Amino acid sequence: MTQQLTQNRPVVSIVLPTFNEKGNIERLIETLCSLLSMPVEYIVVDDDSPDGTAEAVDAMIPFNPNIRLVVRKDQRGLVSALQRGIDESRGEIIVWMDCDFSLPPEKVPELISMILDEGYDVAIGSRYIPGGADETEGLQGWVVLCQKVATSMLNQLTRLIMQTDFHDWTSGFIAIKSSIIKQIPLHGDYGEYFILMMARLIHDGRKWVEVPYRNVPRTIGSSKTAGTFLGLFIRGIRYYIHIFKAWRVKNSQRR
Repeated sequence: MTQQLTQNRPVVSIVLPTFNEKGNIERLIETLCSLLSMPVEYIVVDDDSPDGTAEAVDAMIPFNPNIRLVVRKDQRGLVSALQRGIDESRGEIIVWMDCDFSLPPEKVPELISMILDEGYDVAIGSRYIPGGADETEGLQGWVVLCQKVATSMLNQLTRLIMQTDFHDWTSGFIAIKSSIIKQIPLHGDYGEYFILMMARLIHDGRKWVEVPYRNVPRTIGSSKTAGTFLGLFIRGIRYYIHIFKAWRVKNSQRR
């Protein structure tokens, strides 16, 4: 099910992939609306959440026609949801982010400004440059804490292997020109897609910038990435495979 926007083409499309985010999604969209003055469309791609996320978004549409809702009943996964939102988008700039307030919506105008005002092709929210942080206070469970440590180590290693002054290789907080991202199909899952996407951007000579932000633990709902130690190990192996693929992309002959 897709509900269509009838207004003029927006400047920005914000893609919000959801699964069981009823407790967050309405407040997030309202917060973003209060922060952004340019024409914006909000594309919520929901994986048929059993908690009523889609119904909550649907109830907002009569009061905000800039919201578009896509409900996927036969498909699951973050990256395919992002790709669907990108495919549906009409804005000149596409933004995507998590819906759990771990990524501060107050930073979205800055990400957009880096493209509109500063001339960058892509702006990436970064936890690992000065001013950024990946908070652990309030987190519970060894798996989650180990995931934080492993992510930091992965980013340092990827930066070393790629020989590029870029820090946050598993970011999920991005603003990018639509004309660019629509030429780069997303593959993998979670941080995997970003590693390959960033390698392609570097290979193609795109102008990028990292914007520091503080990633905080979600306050409502449960993490979609933290699972078991085995799952963390398997994901780590997949990441290293993608780092090798990214190295090949970066160093391949430019088209």
